[in-house]
Amino acid sequence: MIRHYSPEFLLGLKGLFDSSEHVTREDFNRYVAPVLARIGGIQAVEWVPRVSNADVHIFEAEARNNGLPGFLLTQMTKQRRLEPVGYREVYYPVFYIVPVEGNEAAIGYDLGSNQIRLETLNQARDTGTIIVTPMIILVQEKESQSSMLQIVPVFSGNPETLDERRKSLRGFVVGVHRIGDIVDYSLSTISVEKSEISFCILDASASGEKRRLFKNDSWSDGPRSNDFYYERRLSFGNRKWIYIGVPTEKFIRMNSSLKPLGAFVSGMAITFLLALYLRKRLRELKELRSVNKIIVDVSLHCIIMIDSNGIILLFNRAAEKVFGYSSEEVLGQNVKILMPEPYKSNHDQYLKNYLVTGKKEIIGMGREVFARSKDGVIFPIFLSVSEMITDRGEYYFVGMIVDITKRKRDEDALVKAKEEAEKANLVKSEFLNVMSHELRTPLTVILGYLPILKSTDKMPEPEIVSNIAKEMDNSGQHLLTLINDLLDISKIEADALKLDCQSVSVSDIVVEVVEMFRGKAEDKGLEIGSRTDDSMVFADPVRVRQILINLVGNAIKFANTGKILIEVVSSKSKALISVRDNGVGIGEDDIHQVFEMFRQADSTSSRSAEGTGLGLAITRRLVELHGGEIYVDSVLGEGTTFTFTLPISNS
Repeated sequence: MIRHYSPEFLLGLKGLFDSSEHVTREDFNRYVAPVLARIGGIQAVEWVPRVSNADVHIFEAEARNNGLPGFLLTQMTKQRRLEPVGYREVYYPVFYIVPVEGNEAAIGYDLGSNQIRLETLNQARDTGTIIVTPMIILVQEKESQSSMLQIVPVFSGNPETLDERRKSLRGFVVGVHRIGDIVDYSLSTISVEKSEISFCILDASASGEKRRLFKNDSWSDGPRSNDFYYERRLSFGNRKWIYIGVPTEKFIRMNSSLKPLGAFVSGMAITFLLALYLRKRLRELKELRSVNKIIVDVSLHCIIMIDSNGIILLFNRAAEKVFGYSSEEVLGQNVKILMPEPYKSNHDQYLKNYLVTGKKEIIGMGREVFARSKDGVIFPIFLSVSEMITDRGEYYFVGMIVDITKRKRDEDALVKAKEEAEKANLVKSEFLNVMSHELRTPLTVILGYLPILKSTDKMPEPEIVSNIAKEMDNSGQHLLTLINDLLDISKIEADALKLDCQSVSVSDIVVEVVEMFRGKAEDKGLEIGSRTDDSMVFADPVRVRQILINLVGNAIKFANTGKILIEVVSSKSKALISVRDNGVGIGEDDIHQVFEMFRQADSTSSRSAEGTGLGLAITRRLVELHGGEIYVDSVLGEGTTFTFTLPISNS
């Protein structure tokens, strides 16, 4: 009866963990629940992760935040009471369990707190194979019913040595079985009178009280009244079990003419029972394969299976959605149709090399590569591959694929944001350096002259006092400009700057600004003039004046010879206003950033031209607030032209 409890289901569940770095509780339930509904005799299926002592508190907190309030790692006392775990370097708690009902006490139980369970876990880890425990009593068990665990290790990657397996262990997939439930389920498949046959199941690999796994009600350990019995040895994983069946007196009385064949008949009855049970298990396994296909199809990840020649044998619905092919289009095709170069050219040789040498480059691990969709789009994926080898030595490979296009896009955005933040931080540092210079210079002038003016005994000549006053006034005006710029940019950034728009003559403002800067221009040997029409624009005259002051001031600042010209040309909807100079010009590397805050072509404190780098940023914002545009044309060494637009007044 027991031999047909194949580990196929647990190995399939292990494959789920092999193909995904993170299997959620929902993924686990979705895989396990439909199978348990079709296979009887299984108490529960568990996921038991490896948790280091350093990670226990984080692990417990995450569990409580994800649907397990009150979750705590526990161990069992000699009085069979659960208590919080003591100190150990590593814990193996039951984290996922299906079904939960009836198994609540097992959630959080540390399998490593029990010596028998820990020895079995270590044996499974070290050998990399399925290991079955000796007879145990479950923590959720209220009675002393014999049970056992089937334990399947799960690793990161595909470790081959003992040391690699110990270092890469992720946890265990565990099948929980009550021996009595398995026997009852097996007997339910046929009509057999339990009173006609006495039987017991022994664990030949164990000794003492652990040796006997099960006996039915009619079994007696005393001397038998007949010499007829049937014995069969079974292999269950690493355990060797013995089944012993004896016909009861009732069976012998009912079949008195067959007394000489009692043992044979008893044995044949058990064999018939096993045959019927095998037939039922084969039917269940067929159903299991159907369930597995459904699970594969509803998986959110792409699942593709190929043979040793690279031919596609399985292509689930998620793969159809990601790659754009239907399964009918790709089944029987080489998997290379899903690959761009150079993967496409190298894949066949890689398969051949692996089958000959056994050297693994991607099997058992995950990596980021590129794939190709039906319409030719190349996109990034995360690919993890596991292998399967049949009893006939045939190789199959299963790939779990996740489209990481969005993740890579988000990563690129984060990198760009980081670069922008670093750039902004650098600009801020340069701005603070410039502001330090811009504030210190006029203050030095003012504070340097004050002692001279405060001394009544040595007051300088009136002409000198007048010159001092002019320089102090210039320094004060410069400080006022700095403060106004900072206030303006803060208002603009806070969307608090309001315009007082009205119908205004551009020509009048241009003439006013030209006269304002004429003296300063002539001091530098520059000619300044204008060419305007009679345009009336709908704008805030104060802010239009500020725009022109910023642009003309820049032109004078960076020009040493030539002419500065302000020109106004109008159309039906807008006025085009330009400020042209024959100054030093702006290089191609700097022209794209002239309107950024705190930026100048030379932002060091030793630069030849003063300024905070806020003027052009404010100018652009003011133009945009009016609904206009501003742009710049410049040739290094020849000069620069700034042009902006303002809306024509309708009145």
